[in-house]
Amino acid sequence: MNILRLSLFCLTLLVLSSCHYGTALKEEYHVTLLKGVLRAEKIIPWKIGKKVKREVSMGFQFSFDIPRIDPDSEKKFREFGVDSLLIKIVYFEKESSPGEAMDTFYFPLAEQGSSFLTSLSPSFWPRIIYRVFYAAAYPSNDFRNRSCPLFSHNKKIASFDIQKSSSLRGEKKSWNLKLSTPKGMVKKFELALESGSANGGMSLKGRYGVFIAPFNSVQGIQRGEFLPYREELIVSSEENVMGSDCL
Repeated sequence: MNILRLSLFCLTLLVLSSCHYGTALKEEYHVTLLKGVLRAEKIIPWKIGKKVKREVSMGFQFSFDIPRIDPDSEKKFREFGVDSLLIKIVYFEKESSPGEAMDTFYFPLAEQGSSFLTSLSPSFWPRIIYRVFYAAAYPSNDFRNRSCPLFSHNKKIASFDIQKSSSLRGEKKSWNLKLSTPKGMVKKFELALESGSANGGMSLKGRYGVFIAPFNSVQGIQRGEFLPYREELIVSSEENVMGSDCL
């Protein structure tokens, strides 16, 4: 009889704990973050030629701020096991074309067991510098130091600017991040603290956006949807530079 009661008691505990866990899985929290700023910094020049020098472009450089985390947001992040932001660089070839992920990496908001970035002053707030290179310049400094680039590269970026992101909904200056339970497979991403780069291919013409999502770097789990920065970069035109003795 005692064994029967004990079995019923254990079964009841199991059901109750399962119900509680099921409820927790359905919970969602919304965290409001002040959006970071994306800046178009510079076109990276490249002097090519053996004797007859011409200037083309290696690529371009931009930067973006990591969004500020307030104490209330930090509390909810901790409840959901969010210790980082997943950052995705997206390329749009045309205005209506779907985006193509060029790079995805994460930025830590706190080291394990330590406080979040809420303790940092605005003057020390982290910023990521990112470069998009042409294929001829991307692999290494050895490639970028060549007087005659590979692939007969002769492109020069003629127009490089920043505009309001076409991925935005409305004019809000903050993100409304929805923290939720993970979906899909667990993935591992590279850590980036200060800088990164991508291979843009033979042409860099198009639009470039930056998106963020809450992330658990220990488990490699994304804990919410990607949301865009309010600015995006646009390379609207390129020139073919002729006259170098490389060609």
